[in-house]
Amino acid sequence: MKSLRSFFQSTKARLKNLSLANTLIIVAGVFLALFLRYALRSYASDDFTGLMNGWYQAIKNQGFASFRTGVSNYNPPYLYCLYIISVLFPGLYNLTAVKLPSILCDFLCAWFVYRTVRLKVPSGPAPMFALFAVLFAPTVVLNSAFWGQIDVLFTTGLVACVYYTLKEKSWLACLWFGIAISFKFQALFLAPFLLVMLFKRKIQWRALLIVPAVYLLSILPTLIAGRPLVDLLTIFSGQVDLYTTLTNNVANMYAWFPKSFSDQLYLAGLVFGTSVCFLYLVVAYQSRAPLTDGAIVQLVLLSVLILPFFLPRMHDRYFYPADVLSILYAFFFPDYFFVPLAIVLVSFFSYEPYLFKNEVVPLSILAIVLLGIIFILARTMMLTLYPRAGKREADGPDPKAEGGV
Repeated sequence: MKSLRSFFQSTKARLKNLSLANTLIIVAGVFLALFLRYALRSYASDDFTGLMNGWYQAIKNQGFASFRTGVSNYNPPYLYCLYIISVLFPGLYNLTAVKLPSILCDFLCAWFVYRTVRLKVPSGPAPMFALFAVLFAPTVVLNSAFWGQIDVLFTTGLVACVYYTLKEKSWLACLWFGIAISFKFQALFLAPFLLVMLFKRKIQWRALLIVPAVYLLSILPTLIAGRPLVDLLTIFSGQVDLYTTLTNNVANMYAWFPKSFSDQLYLAGLVFGTSVCFLYLVVAYQSRAPLTDGAIVQLVLLSVLILPFFLPRMHDRYFYPADVLSILYAFFFPDYFFVPLAIVLVSFFSYEPYLFKNEVVPLSILAIVLLGIIFILARTMMLTLYPRAGKREADGPDPKAEGGV
């Protein structure tokens, strides 16, 4: 309660400090973002017609009792959102009701990006530009308002987790990470970063206990409704087993392999992806450089990029956290403005085959672009974590190391 009161007080203070011109710009920008989403309201994706419409209709018809059965393969918190909407707005069109939680969360996610950028740039228009960059990013708009997906719900938790990590409030950071996982297990893409923060004592180990506590609390209403605990604890495994191909319209390294090798390469892919994650942890742990805010943001973006790129059975939407966090990255490192442009465009073109039945750029080519971005980010991170190595590189080879005198 105290942290919530502090949030509203700080928000009120920031709003008071806004000039009239900036206030008008933000109001106009938010209105345009809303109107853009309104303009896309009528599109019903195959996911809606085949799955989500049925979920929402079952919740409308059965009410709270619908949680007793496996009405959906999504985690319960999203279904609670649909249940609340069905109670508060029973006459709302199903398609609008399904999209509404994500559309509202677009603005919360953008707000947390705004607040995080303010830590880097306390004054000036940069935080406002970051807010608009998220609200008008093509994949952010398409994901929620057009497609009706919920990736922004867990990504908002990840952005809030990063914000509170930078604020050195580990309990709040872990609370938001727990909320993110409660909505979707893909929030685990940020787990390598949190492990680094734990090893570096930026996050207290006791604070991590709040993550499973939040998840257990999130499934409690469904347990009360009568759904077995085993079902709720195995939702993620069911989601993984639903798709058995190496890649599902995603621009990662498995776009370079034939689909006929899915069974043979799946286990090897898991081991390889885990190995890359292990290297990430070792490199970060062995560094003795201070973990500045910039270094933390670098670690964050690489964490949400390497797992969906190097692990098999990923989906086209799994780079959504990277889309949003790359925008944050660019405001911390303006010289790397091309990073979010590349990542968001790769995600956008990955959406094309499913949403529009149109492959503009082959996934194998998009994967090469994304791998290039990962290499650039990894090198930049290495120079941050090991500045002496970067200095030696700039100064040229050591003559003594080559046998000189």
